[in-house]
Amino acid sequence: MMEDHSTLSVLESLSKSPDLPQRRIAADTGMNLAKVNFVLRELEGNNLVKRERVCNQPHGLKYLYLLTSAGITEKSRIAYRNLQRTLADYTWTERRVADSLISMVTKGVRRVVLWGNTNITDLVMRLISENCRRITVVGVVDPTGRHPRAIDVSILPALNLDVVVVCEAEADGVPEGIELWRLV
Repeated sequence: MMEDHSTLSVLESLSKSPDLPQRRIAADTGMNLAKVNFVLRELEGNNLVKRERVCNQPHGLKYLYLLTSAGITEKSRIAYRNLQRTLADYTWTERRVADSLISMVTKGVRRVVLWGNTNITDLVMRLISENCRRITVVGVVDPTGRHPRAIDVSILPALNLDVVVVCEAEADGVPEGIELWRLV
């Protein structure tokens, strides 16, 4: 069987609308047309999708792609596996961030600024508020200004920080002399 993501994307698209042409499935799933064609052939070959020819359609459709009962079961199975994997990843990330916060407290870190407005930022804020009240989040560097605690990077030197906690892949633009603590 091919990769779960592609299979699930096509199965979900077809379960919503079996009369979609392959070009529309490609647009809906973000895959190219050749890959959609490949996935559909694999699904047919594994009896997960049944293709029926449709004649005399005014909008030019030639086929309906119908999920078989095995296709419906496989769609559920893949979705469940993806959910389990996502939950395991989240649990691992949460544990890693919590351990990092404990290390910060042990090293005397008290005042931090979070760098980036990401899911990791939200996780750090939640863990600090629930379990790590010794650390104070002074603000969040968010160039878009969307985060409710957004601050401008230019004020960092005046904040008397212990560290800037990096919550995204890059931390370009941190002023010299400010210590970084990387979570990701």
